[in-house]
Amino acid sequence: RAGGEKKTDFAFVVDNREGRVILSHRMDGVSFVNLALAEKKAVTAAAAGVPTSVLEQAVDSGKASLLSVPEISLVGGAVPLMLGARIVGGVGISGGSTTDDEKIASAGADR
Repeated sequence: RAGGEKKTDFAFVVDNREGRVILSHRMDGVSFVNLALAEKKAVTAAAAGVPTSVLEQAVDSGKASLLSVPEISLVGGAVPLMLGARIVGGVGISGGSTTDDEKIASAGADR
């Protein structure tokens, strides 16, 4: 990268409404941990029907009851995948900041 710009690679997962993985990819140099987190984020967004950042903010604001739900990710970086007004899945990204991850997930979901 020119000028010492930091290169960021990502893992991404698309799942269906039931949380089954439809597509996953881990870019070169990205940890398997990022792929696992991207999957968990996608599943959470599909199940909850909201971006995972909304859940992260709820916990940060004191809604600790969300911490008792097993197998979800309370980390921003995923959005529900919509077909009209219907939730059909989720898109989860991991590898950058939660803000960057969610921007990428939103861009993918809008296609």
